[in-house]
Amino acid sequence: MRHTNRTVHYGLLLALTAALGGCKTTQAPPPEIALPSAYTKSGKQMADEDIVYKTWWSSFKDPQLDGLMKQGLQENLTLRQAVARLEAAHYGVIAAGAGGRPSVTTQGDLFGRIDKVGNSYRKGGRGSGNLEFSWDLDLFGQHRQAKEGARQRYLAAAANVRAVRLAFQADLVSSYIDYQYFQRSLQIMRSNLDSYNQTFTLTSDMRDEGIATNLDVAQAKALVDSARAELPAMEKGLQQAANHIATLLGLSATEFSSRKPKSRRQPQPGSLKGIGVPADLLRYRPDIRREEFLLASAASEVGVAEAQLYPALSLIGTIDVARLISAGATASVATWSFGPSIIATILDGGRLRANVDIAKADSRAQYLAWRQTVLTAVEEVENALISVNRDEQEMKAYRQMAASYEETRALALESFKGGTGIILDVLAAERSLGQARLALAESQRNLAKGYVSLQVAIGAGSAVTERLPINDSLKQQKIRPVPVPVLSGSGSAPVTHKATGAPLRLNRAS
Repeated sequence: MRHTNRTVHYGLLLALTAALGGCKTTQAPPPEIALPSAYTKSGKQMADEDIVYKTWWSSFKDPQLDGLMKQGLQENLTLRQAVARLEAAHYGVIAAGAGGRPSVTTQGDLFGRIDKVGNSYRKGGRGSGNLEFSWDLDLFGQHRQAKEGARQRYLAAAANVRAVRLAFQADLVSSYIDYQYFQRSLQIMRSNLDSYNQTFTLTSDMRDEGIATNLDVAQAKALVDSARAELPAMEKGLQQAANHIATLLGLSATEFSSRKPKSRRQPQPGSLKGIGVPADLLRYRPDIRREEFLLASAASEVGVAEAQLYPALSLIGTIDVARLISAGATASVATWSFGPSIIATILDGGRLRANVDIAKADSRAQYLAWRQTVLTAVEEVENALISVNRDEQEMKAYRQMAASYEETRALALESFKGGTGIILDVLAAERSLGQARLALAESQRNLAKGYVSLQVAIGAGSAVTERLPINDSLKQQKIRPVPVPVLSGSGSAPVTHKATGAPLRLNRAS
């Protein structure tokens, strides 16, 4: 009869706890944001599906740049740190999931002794063992929500790897563009200096013949000195760009000095196809994906905090075994116990409820961070599109201007040599031509950097060369190592919010 009553009590306890569990709900704000149907300077076509695997820097057709990128993707220290944090997040999922599983611990002791009885000694001893079993019944979802939160943080860490990879690509390619720009600027300035020296020599000779004056010579000499004064700043920029490339490759400046890239033509961008519509950013921009996963993790933390408002039910069991040995006699003792244990907080001064409110506030803040990231991403694409469009027009104008000043210089020099022109016209034409050549080089650098900003802004290349050492173990844990959510062909299908299952509404503005 006693055994029957105990069973009834256990059943009532489990039923009461289960009933309390039905009262808990977790609701996170569904992420939604109104996005335009197209960018200002692009069409309405969707982006290429493989854009995250696109080696967009190959469009510059520069083998040196391709080699630096290949090396950097393997050796960049910031990127390797992000991968290490991803690995830590993976083990965090395992640790979080262990809370809802049975736990078994054991302990053993062995003692020996010698008793003196008269003139003789007797050996004896005692051995004991203990086995403990416990299992927290996750009736209110605390452990389940904790594991889901850890899983979402892992996915956020995976997205962060891609974000860091994008930042590295932008930094390396931009630094290489700067490096080749300063190389080109030095070539232009040294060419200008040679031309200025020739004009200075010609002016000096004509002064000796009584055609030019000392003022003409002084003005020609001032142009030479001005060009020489600009060389150190360009040389400094060249060296600093090389040093930064070395750092991005995980090398010291000394190690990189013997492997500096050779001077080549300034990188020029390729096609701008596949830009897509703003909604594409929700699946291709890793920083947006990261913030979405963090939002889902924050929603899980709300669930964890709410679960702590309710009683905790555990199944606990122990088995104790002891064996005594004394004077040739042995004896064994074994005991065991098993049953449920319930812990409920009655008074805590409002701490647990405050924890729930804190978690909800954090979730709302993360939701706003997600919205801010989306809007910033759209702005970055818009700005990059405008920049590329305007820089391309500017480069064409500077190319035409340089050609015009080239002709002007030739005519001025011819007139001066023929005695019908003045040196001031020659010097002004040479100065304008030198400035136009430098401005053209600068516009080419700006166009190339604008192209880099655009590719990074749309998330291109964020998943190239993804060879994470823990992918196999992640697959075993049924965790997707490289999350690439894909929308349907039209781009209008909803994306499911990971925390709540609510649709991610895009509400495109016309």
